[in-house]
Amino acid sequence: MTDATEATRIKGADEGAVEELFLLERECFGDEAWSRESIRGALENDSYITVAVRRGGVLAAMACAVSVCDEAEITKVAVLPEFRRQGLARIALDELSRLLSESGVKRLLLEVREGNTAALTLYSSLGFTKYSSRRGYYASPREDAVLMEKRI
Repeated sequence: MTDATEATRIKGADEGAVEELFLLERECFGDEAWSRESIRGALENDSYITVAVRRGGVLAAMACAVSVCDEAEITKVAVLPEFRRQGLARIALDELSRLLSESGVKRLLLEVREGNTAALTLYSSLGFTKYSSRRGYYASPREDAVLMEKRI
């Protein structure tokens, strides 16, 4: 990582972290973004991990997961539009995998829109493989979900 790119784990409902994550959420997910209260609750939950990547002082990317026993589900990956295709999602996911592995997680799970070829390519390059799908899972537009896993 360069000086301009730093991955860190965010814990606790620090108002600064909540606001930064909320702004990233709004920019990346619009009306489907988590609320400040949802983010605050997630940061207070011990099984929830958020990895944020800063570029030049800006919270540019994040990856989040919820773990139960030796499995974890990646619930969010977000990169601000102006920072996409620069490897920040990979940095966040690598750091998230490392943290989860250190906590005893053996299997990572995620779901992604079938038509999201950029994400599918990224996840495959990180060692995730498809194990199933959910027909018509996503709305607006209606699309199947691809279920992927990775052993760590």
